[in-house]
Amino acid sequence: MSTELNEQRALTKRIFADGKFAKGPGRTKLFDFMLKNLHESLPAKSIECDHFKVPMEIAETDPVRSRVALKDLRDALLRYKKENPSEKWVCELPLVKKGGCDGYQLRFRLAWHDISPATTFWAPHLRFSQNALVIGGSHLFLHDPKTNSAVRFYDFNVDLEQEATRYAFSVAHPEAYKEGLLAWHHSYLSSGEVHAYETLQRWFHDRCGVWLPRLTSRDTPEEKYQKSSAILFGRPETNKYVDKLLRSTEALHLGYRIHSTLGAIEIRNIKAIERQALASFPLSSKGILGPTPTWQRVFGLITRMPHPGGHGPMTIISADSHARVVSKIAETLTDDKLVKEILDQTGWDYEAGLPESFEMIFVVTLSPGGVEGEGKAKLLVCRP
Repeated sequence: MSTELNEQRALTKRIFADGKFAKGPGRTKLFDFMLKNLHESLPAKSIECDHFKVPMEIAETDPVRSRVALKDLRDALLRYKKENPSEKWVCELPLVKKGGCDGYQLRFRLAWHDISPATTFWAPHLRFSQNALVIGGSHLFLHDPKTNSAVRFYDFNVDLEQEATRYAFSVAHPEAYKEGLLAWHHSYLSSGEVHAYETLQRWFHDRCGVWLPRLTSRDTPEEKYQKSSAILFGRPETNKYVDKLLRSTEALHLGYRIHSTLGAIEIRNIKAIERQALASFPLSSKGILGPTPTWQRVFGLITRMPHPGGHGPMTIISADSHARVVSKIAETLTDDKLVKEILDQTGWDYEAGLPESFEMIFVVTLSPGGVEGEGKAKLLVCRP
């Protein structure tokens, strides 16, 4: 049993043992019922029928008893939280909105001292902080021993044996192929990904005391990936786990992808409101955004979805044409003021938690005002 689960169970025992909590009529029985259904979102009528044993024909039209009892339980849990500020975990009873069906579900979260906008954004990973992991891209270089030089092609990043790599390179880029080329995978780390990792590492440690480990996609065993709540950097061509995740059936609902054209984003089934928001950028009739004419503005993506294996959330930070875009997005999403602006812009009721799955397109201005560097990452459009 995990440490987190042990700590949560210990918390429930202390809540049951609390004198004030136990005084509420029927409160402990309802709490026990909700704990037994911890992983389900239960409509009021289901609780009315299954817990209070009210006939379904009555429960469907007038689940008054359950609504009153649920409010009492929610208030009691809130009072326990306020009276026990030293507790590491908080047990809450939010109203969960999914697919037009409202339901109640007990949830545990770490009792961070300051629930800030940035905390709201990263809260799903913080809940799985012991499994959190940053996985960066792996970049292939072809080394020529005869000239003591190396070459990298942006569209060529295979992970094969030496002979197979040479053959694939001769087909992809015959103009650059030479006999005796050697594949190198460990000679390069993207400066943007390194800076983004350091930003997230500091933020996670300050918030919950966890040091995020970092690996490249090539050095991450599939077993480790399957058990992680991963933050993935890079695009499908450089990070095999980004590629696998976006190709999975669980990701079919996602519509924002890095396009094969350098500096462009593909928006599948583009909506009128997205066209309106992107009117100042090059945008084709098929929903291909960019590249911008002068390359002064470049795009990046944030994608979040549940881990297909059930180990928490997966978040992808992607960009293709400028390494620092990934780091600027990470900087922006750990700054409370900037995150507040972004969340307000989405129109989502983020105080109840962010959507389980969402995507965002950002733009970053290069050398703003003629000064070398990058501007903040600005949200352009998003989809829940």
